[in-house]
Amino acid sequence: MFYSALGLALNHREQFTESYTYLCKSLKLGEETKSPKVTGYACLRLSMTCSSLGYLDDAVTYGKRARDLSDDPDADLPLHRTDLALSIAYWYRGDVRKLRKVSAELLDKGRKRSDPRCLAACEIASGLSHIGAGDFQAATEGFKAALQTSIDPLLIQSSTLMLGFAYLANGQYQEALSLSQEVMDFSEKYGFESLGTPALGFMGYALAATGDLDRGLEFI
Repeated sequence: MFYSALGLALNHREQFTESYTYLCKSLKLGEETKSPKVTGYACLRLSMTCSSLGYLDDAVTYGKRARDLSDDPDADLPLHRTDLALSIAYWYRGDVRKLRKVSAELLDKGRKRSDPRCLAACEIASGLSHIGAGDFQAATEGFKAALQTSIDPLLIQSSTLMLGFAYLANGQYQEALSLSQEVMDFSEKYGFESLGTPALGFMGYALAATGDLDRGLEFI
């Protein structure tokens, strides 16, 4: 199971490395042209790509820069997207304290702006902090709250994916299977492989845990 996952990760690493190269060029162009929008979106995508490559300090640096630019109207960069990228970087680093800080800030901004996207992102960050702390039951409650608040397809599917992961970690395998299938179906219909691929892995692990080892390994 480990080597199957490792092979998948190495295959994706080539794509992320190529992505990193182009995004660095995009960032340079944004800086040269003094475009907040190009610079902001390049930093946002670099944060996500660096997380996937394991460059976690860089992921945080780019995420913070994107977040700062989200205050600039010319950047047209939603706060919930920058903070989700930061949350992933902090989660990969195991930084529970920073995740809870991001969650609290999103809650404050979401209430002040009456912004359901910020409120949903707040619950996702909170759920990730609970996973980092090993409290999987609390994590499921956080992701359920994110689902109830979400109105954006990206946030809905992200919440569904992470709720499935929390169920998997908590030993609730049937629930994990159902939600992973839901995300996979969405990915197949709309081309959302960044969520569909991990859902495929979660389903494989859940199948293996319920005794269907052959099918589980096939999915992985």
